[in-house]
Formats: sequence, C-alpha cells, structure tokens
Amino acid sequence: MARLKLESALRKAVEEREFQVYFQPVVDLKTARLTGLEALVRWDHPERGLLLPQDFLSVAEEAAYLVAIDRLVMASACTHMRRWIDQDPSLAEITVSVNFCSRQFSEPDVVDFVSQTLATTGLRPRNLCIEITEGALMEDDEKTQSLSCSSCRPWGCACSSTTSGPDTPP
Repeated sequence: MARLKLESALRKAVEEREFQVYFQPVVDLKTARLTGLEALVRWDHPERGLLLPQDFLSVAEEAAYLVAIDRLVMASACTHMRRWIDQDPSLAEITVSVNFCSRQFSEPDVVDFVSQTLATTGLRPRNLCIEITEGALMEDDEKTQSLSCSSCRPWGCACSSTTSGPDTPP
C-alpha cells in the first residue's frame, strides 16, 4: 500500500514540479579550483518535507517517472548554469553534470529534448556533461554506454559514467 501511495505522489510531484535541484561543487584538489557542478535532485514532498533520492528514485524508475524527473533536473540545471555564467563569465569554463537513466536514451525524442534544452537556455554544449548512471551501465554496459555517448556527440556535450543511480544516492 505504501508503494502505491508513493507512486501516486510521484505522479503528482512530476506534474506539479515538486523537485528541486541542488548543486554540488566539483573541485580540483591540486589547484583548489572549481571545475564543475553536479546537479542533484531532491523532492520537496508536501507532507514529508525534503526527500533524498534514495527515498524515491527506485520507485520512480520502476513506475516510469524517472525520465520525466531527469528532464526536469536537466532543464533546471541548464537554466541555472547559463544564469551563473552570465553573472560571472569566469564560470564559462566549468561544466554542470546531469544524470540520465538508461531509459532516457531509448526515448525517441532524447536528441530533440537535449538540443531544445540547450537552445532554450542558451547554455553551450561544452558546459553540459551527461552522466550515465551506474544502474544503466549494469543493465547492458557496452550497449548503453555506446548508445548514450554516441547520442551526446551531436550536441557537443561530454559524456561520463557515475556511481549514482536509484540504488546509490547522489
């Protein structure tokens, strides 16, 4: 029963955009310079407060809401990054990393979605890194990584793998 309630709440959360994006700095330890930011999703649940990914991502993935959540996070991350670069041009050399689940790459409009997001926000492709979650790599390592990284080439975005995913909180 609790799972069904969570699924229903997730559907509403996607529709009403109850997710927030937080940014974790990525720092070069040798130079202490900021080299990037990682976009992290949190759910501002109306009754339970701020929820961490481990509290909802596995159910979101099973209920097929993870693609929509990934897209909300990417749009927000690109918007924020563009705004920060406009405010401080020295940030133009850093990237914002956004996690994509494996299902994202099988969506027929994924290329259009990323292209449109970059165009709408004005973020340069070199400022975006799409990270493939460990869960996606575990499903079919070679196929997923090949498909997803080749999908990133037309955009000029970086592509990398991460240990974050539904079972590993970012």
